[in-house]
Amino acid sequence: MKKLYTALLLLASLTSFAQLQLPPLPDYAVCDQNADGFAIFDLSNVRQMLYAQYPANSYSVAFYETLSGAESGTGPLPMLYNNVIPSGQVIYAKVWETGTPSNYDITTFQLITNTAPVVSNAILTACDDNNDEVALFDLTSAEAQITGGMPGYMVSYYNTMAEAETGTPISAPTSYMSTGSVTVIFVKVESTEGCSAIALLDLRVNALPVVSGLLPVINSCPTVNLTVNSNLYENYTATYHANESDAYAGTAAISEPQGYFAQASGSVWVRVSDTNTGCYIVLEQAYHILEVPVIEITQNGDSVTLNVSGNSQSYIYTLYTAPPSYNGMLPFSQNLPTFTNLPAGQYTVSIQDNCGNMTTITFEVSDAPSGEAEQTFTEGQTLAAFSISGNNIEWYADEPLTQQLPLSTLLADGVTYYATSVTNGNKSIPLAVTARLAAGTDSVNKIMVRLYPNPVTSTVTLTSQSTIEHIELYSLTGQKVISVSPNSTTSTIDISKLQTGFYLVKTYSGTNTHVFKILKQ
Repeated sequence: MKKLYTALLLLASLTSFAQLQLPPLPDYAVCDQNADGFAIFDLSNVRQMLYAQYPANSYSVAFYETLSGAESGTGPLPMLYNNVIPSGQVIYAKVWETGTPSNYDITTFQLITNTAPVVSNAILTACDDNNDEVALFDLTSAEAQITGGMPGYMVSYYNTMAEAETGTPISAPTSYMSTGSVTVIFVKVESTEGCSAIALLDLRVNALPVVSGLLPVINSCPTVNLTVNSNLYENYTATYHANESDAYAGTAAISEPQGYFAQASGSVWVRVSDTNTGCYIVLEQAYHILEVPVIEITQNGDSVTLNVSGNSQSYIYTLYTAPPSYNGMLPFSQNLPTFTNLPAGQYTVSIQDNCGNMTTITFEVSDAPSGEAEQTFTEGQTLAAFSISGNNIEWYADEPLTQQLPLSTLLADGVTYYATSVTNGNKSIPLAVTARLAAGTDSVNKIMVRLYPNPVTSTVTLTSQSTIEHIELYSLTGQKVISVSPNSTTSTIDISKLQTGFYLVKTYSGTNTHVFKILKQ
């Protein structure tokens, strides 16, 4: 009886506690950042879940790779565990009553590795149309670059890494205004399993090509080299287009811009592109097809200059009809517009431009007037007193024949005057005639009068051995412009307000007069 009683007591003690019965545990999933099927699992998270049902003050928890290990308690796993079998490894969780190790149960769960999104950094560019480093971007247009085109991801955009981590996204990613040449956007890519990765999106605002000023007009023959101004944009790539819309679209480029045929003057459009950024500008390139030259003649004696109104870079001038005495050579060609030392006679000259356009003109060189180089006059006589022969005589105060004199011009002693014969508006070689006051007349100067400086810019001074009673200043046309009565042996006259040109200064000292010719500069 005593033995039976003892056995009953033992049986009762064995059945007095409840046997542990663990439910299956849910899978434990983490994100696999490198997509190799392996990751670090924090098993303490599973332990805390079990402790919620089996308090740590009464129970113990351990994890094992095998069932046998769990049953024997051999080889418990560390809390930070790196799985050894790719996604789907079974882990054995053992829970036992701390005071009664025999009261335990074992359950399982799987370690699941969810692949994190694989992302790439990306770049979006825009061209700075007004050089303010501000541009509008559609951030979503970079998603294919970032995700590699993989579907099923949720993408959001942030101004900072901190915002990407805390979840404050950019509210309008399709119309994001970037300021500055480079702006960095943080892009968060999330999978349906909750795995995420962050990529960097560079927003770059690139400057437009820089071309200084307008393109010069191309003067050309009908076959135009459109690239002659390419040195202005030599650091860029250029294409040439017949119209502006094609230039902006980058279509229908002219295939041979160095040999573009144009029947009339016009324009093409140049698309100047920066190959590094893709930014471009469109410039108008005007061209002017060379026209038949139009000629005007400037003749100075035996020298003729052909003034050509055209746009050729150079011309050939050919004298092919002329008096036989002209160098004994006909035709005579040169690339300078001036022919000199032409004998009197009629001439025909042709002008040819770079394109072969040609025009001709006829002109006449007149015989120079004839007469004595020095001729005398008496006080009060004018140019009409000179004796010379020639057709249509004109008188000038200077050899360049720039200041014409009327016949009423008073003659001055020692002054040289220039006569030219004019035919059809062309002046001959001038004849120089110096005036000499006739001796023995009442107007012969018996005193010496000195004038300086000559030429003069502002004031002229006259000095005499006797009193200068009166001074008169005349234009060469006979108009009195200044009259003073110094009554002194020295007089200074201000002529700064007079126009540039030649003037006559006449002095009166008693019965004596003196006439000077001065040049006002």
